[in-house]
Amino acid sequence: MASKIKNKWQAIMNAEITGEDLYLFAFGVVLFVSFIINTTFMSYLVVKYLNYITYLMVGILLIKMVTFDHYRWWQLLILFAIFGLSVISWRHSKITSLMIMTAFVIAARGVDFHKVINSYLWINGCLLVTIFIYSLFGIIVNLTYYRNHIPRFALGIDYPTDLAAYAFYFLLAWVYKNYQSLHKQEYFLIILMDAALFIITNARLDVLLILLTLICVYISKLAYNQHPLASNVVKAYWGLDMILPYAYFLVSWFYSKENHLLRHLNDALSGRLSLGKQGLDEYGCTLLGQHIKERGWGGVNGAKMFHRNPWKYFFIDSSYLRLLLIFGVIIGLLVILCIVVISLRSTLQGQYLMPTILLLVTISSMIDQHLVEITFNPFLIALLARNVDTRIGGKIDEE
Repeated sequence: MASKIKNKWQAIMNAEITGEDLYLFAFGVVLFVSFIINTTFMSYLVVKYLNYITYLMVGILLIKMVTFDHYRWWQLLILFAIFGLSVISWRHSKITSLMIMTAFVIAARGVDFHKVINSYLWINGCLLVTIFIYSLFGIIVNLTYYRNHIPRFALGIDYPTDLAAYAFYFLLAWVYKNYQSLHKQEYFLIILMDAALFIITNARLDVLLILLTLICVYISKLAYNQHPLASNVVKAYWGLDMILPYAYFLVSWFYSKENHLLRHLNDALSGRLSLGKQGLDEYGCTLLGQHIKERGWGGVNGAKMFHRNPWKYFFIDSSYLRLLLIFGVIIGLLVILCIVVISLRSTLQGQYLMPTILLLVTISSMIDQHLVEITFNPFLIALLARNVDTRIGGKIDEE
């Protein structure tokens, strides 16, 4: 027995560490840390120490790029220039999420995207279950909010809509992994879980997006099977990834409570248009980002404000407005370009799943703030990763 353990240990020690190993290690650590920061565990922890761990992982990613990725000097120069812009944006905005996402996107060369998605599903899945249990047993706070006297539970996450967003992005990753084997039974189960999510969180956007996911996935399967109308629809998705953010910006820019239609749209979006308009008027767009003091209802302190001083609320939810106002126009355009390139590349290759997923991410990001948060959205990593959509081909079961 002892000799077997010794042999296994020697094999581990003699194993060659690859760039992919470094990347997946950093990805797992940052996923864990970023998830914990979005929970009520932060009542017991200090965020700056968790951020130090993240910075260390970003350093590992940069080392991978230099030592394992075999870039030419001018390619490295371009990638490090992009990373430098994200660092400047981070220092101006005081928010780390975009800098972290940028590091994972530019360091993904040679990394199997399917392994990234597997890691995401295992780590986030285990953490979600653990956090639910801890909150239900009272070990951490289960924050409760109310809309029209209807209770909304966060189950250990900072806010009910964040919990719903975790469910939405987890579903996208699960669909990516299990796309070919999806059948009617899974669709029915997802609808039941979506109904439960609505009862728990009363989060309308992500509940509707989950239903829309089922419709879009079915259309993509028709497209794989050469259905002419479905194929043409999916082939247009990459263009919508540009049009929809611009349309949302225009609606926010021209929002006025005097406009009957926009006022009703603002009500349907829980006041997001008026808050976006306020941000545009008070702060304006910047090239490289700026710090905006936001007062959200998430977390223990935010919950206190919700119950005591809800009128103090000011938060820019739309990811695209956040890119323009908080992170800067330059990096914002690069993020949109990243999405369009991934989607268009897959479309030209006759692969329709990734364009479908990115369209759903785009629709979500028009209203929610999670586009460049690695703990929610792993799909931007597909820009430079390998094996994106390559296991999907031939006739697809449409059930």
